[in-house]
Amino acid sequence: ACGVAVLTRDEAWVVERIEAVIAERERFRGMLVARGFQPLPSAANFLLVPVPEADAVAQRMRERGVSVRAFTGLECVGDALRISIG
Repeated sequence: ACGVAVLTRDEAWVVERIEAVIAERERFRGMLVARGFQPLPSAANFLLVPVPEADAVAQRMRERGVSVRAFTGLECVGDALRISIG
């Protein structure tokens, strides 16, 4: 009920949250690019970042509190990390 109320009665709050995630995603994308990474285009609340040995990198990042998921052997991408923005 609370989720439905937010989505139906407080559109301004929802729009603010969406704008904040978009801004943070683009800020983070810029930081990654500046460090030599090539995140794939995204319209979601995450970035997919090709990296070698994604499983090992993901484990180290999770140990540091970063919400990340490894994907290995993606067609046309190879190993990559899905890094949540929130």
